[in-house]
Amino acid sequence: MDLSLLPIECWTLIADNLSSHDLSLLARVSTSFHAVFSPHLYRYIDLSIHRLPPIVTEEDGGQISLCSPSLSGRQRAFTSLILYHKPKYASWVRSLTRTMCLQQSRATRPFPEDELDSVVELFSRLNRVRSVDINGGSMHFYPPKPIPPLFPAAHNIRLSGQMHYGFASAILHGHEKTPLKTLAICNLHERGHTRSGQNYQEPPIREDHQWGLAAWDESDAEPMEEDWAPDSLPQQVPPGPMRHLLNQDLVARCTRLESLTIAQVSIETLHAYELLPPGWYYPGSEIHEELSSFIQSVQPRYLRIQYDDVSTSVRSELKSLWMKNTCRGNCPYHKHFDQKLLPVLREGWPELRRLELTYWLITEADMLGLAVRDQAAPFLGDRTEVKISTLPRTFYHYRLNSSD
Repeated sequence: MDLSLLPIECWTLIADNLSSHDLSLLARVSTSFHAVFSPHLYRYIDLSIHRLPPIVTEEDGGQISLCSPSLSGRQRAFTSLILYHKPKYASWVRSLTRTMCLQQSRATRPFPEDELDSVVELFSRLNRVRSVDINGGSMHFYPPKPIPPLFPAAHNIRLSGQMHYGFASAILHGHEKTPLKTLAICNLHERGHTRSGQNYQEPPIREDHQWGLAAWDESDAEPMEEDWAPDSLPQQVPPGPMRHLLNQDLVARCTRLESLTIAQVSIETLHAYELLPPGWYYPGSEIHEELSSFIQSVQPRYLRIQYDDVSTSVRSELKSLWMKNTCRGNCPYHKHFDQKLLPVLREGWPELRRLELTYWLITEADMLGLAVRDQAAPFLGDRTEVKISTLPRTFYHYRLNSSD
């Protein structure tokens, strides 16, 4: 039988079940095979390391993610291919996963402006991408010019790591973009910049700093007030969790949101271990107020909120500190959860099918589980499934109409 006589629909079904290696081989067989298999070969682009499990070092138990030179080369090759050689391939990409700043060391570095321009130009051409997963890594930059709206067709978006507000806003906001089905904002941080638009200089890592993260020197503790004019990008902003993203523009895009995931490292944790400069502080009340307002507006079917997603080495050090000094009465994030988020959960909404709250500390998950079960659960819809957990242990997992 001459396989070339099979209809195009059959080859399309075959292509959906082949590996990238097999697709690459078949695309070279003939011109007709190239036309069939090449679009499938470029459908899912993964140029990332942030979804890989970290490597635990033997010296101090710290976690690092190593990037091979081949991955950096693949990023450059893909950018060059789309921008200079095969622009039509951009229309084939449906899913993009990328870590913005690949590095071998633990130190952060500025993102080169010429590389940033190429990345923005690349992203602007991927206008048929439906699923986006971007991690800023240790990227820090101040865009020299406004970034145009990116990924207008995306309905699944996940942003994490460190990046400038303008970059995140270009991905999330914009008129006439496809409504979102899933949204994940996972420990998304702003590095901070001054009124002049220059990034803060990264202080050297202390020799005794054992967690592989940049420790701030106390000499950098000058307080700075945020300068954020309405309907504009800020001229200056302290480093910390990114705010102003969950605005009305994003609400309008999330009217049919299926899943919302929010992961945050508490400000108290960052300050306790000098991962943010002393004196620079984002009030947890403002962060939770923005989050609660957004949740109340979009009312997703699946809601997951995760706190303190820090590295294993920091967890082990923090555990004894929090066990000694923290109870539900004086933990700031517990207070903000009670005041801002718990009332929203107490009201509930008919479409909510699953509520998942994740803490890394057992005592926090235990107390939070009791609070949600006793205060919010009776008011949620009778179909809502509730899960309160730490990884990997689950403390409360039930449906509200059950007898548990």
